Amino acid sequence: MPTGRAKPQAAKWLRIAVLALLLALAATVFFILWHSPTGYQAMHHPHRIKGDAREWISHHRVIAPLAFIALYVLLAISMLPVWWLMVLGGLGFGLYLGVIYGQIAATCAATLTVMLAHWLAGDWIHQKIEAKREKLRHVDEILGNNGLLVVMATRLTHLMPFALSNYFFGLTRITVRDAALGTLVGGIPTTAVYVTIGADRKLLGRWEYWVILIGVNATLLVPLLIGYYRRKIRMTKSE
Repeated sequence: MPTGRAKPQAAKWLRIAVLALLLALAATVFFILWHSPTGYQAMHHPHRIKGDAREWISHHRVIAPLAFIALYVLLAISMLPVWWLMVLGGLGFGLYLGVIYGQIAATCAATLTVMLAHWLAGDWIHQKIEAKREKLRHVDEILGNNGLLVVMATRLTHLMPFALSNYFFGLTRITVRDAALGTLVGGIPTTAVYVTIGADRKLLGRWEYWVILIGVNATLLVPLLIGYYRRKIRMTKSE
């Protein structure tokens, strides 16, 4: 029977092993994307493989979306760029399906990465660092209390790269639910732009397209900001 002291040690080594596996995974994916001919073409010149992508998708209509989502999650967990995959999704699936699959993939990636980051180091930061740093604990509590707003603002304003922001959220008190919902809703405009580049880049030159996109941005963010300031005013009055 493992002792009470042995259990934390086993958990510690398990975290170290998982972290090492993640680093090895990131290095492997990075090598494939930057040094293999297919990976390099897909990432740097996705339009050149447009025909191959559409042909493969047409022959694998069930597997293709699942493969797309799995690869997206793999890239996000490995902290590698995902924009090129969204462009490729637009090329292969078209505008509407590309956005739908892209948002499903982004939400899955954010959820899993936040959970992983929290398990790897979130509890340790809360217990070891925040306990000794009052200001840091206060900031973390503010982030946690406004998690949905923080996630959506990050998605809409691109304050941090997608993969990096997911790990950041996992190290704070932002809940998995807020990270998932904020990504599902707040990530729509960004996903739409990259998918449009692949599906029909001519739309990017039309003012109607940008009016709609900016309108979506405002519609998503303004109500959250109003709610935040109302909550802040109520808290101030209660004090």
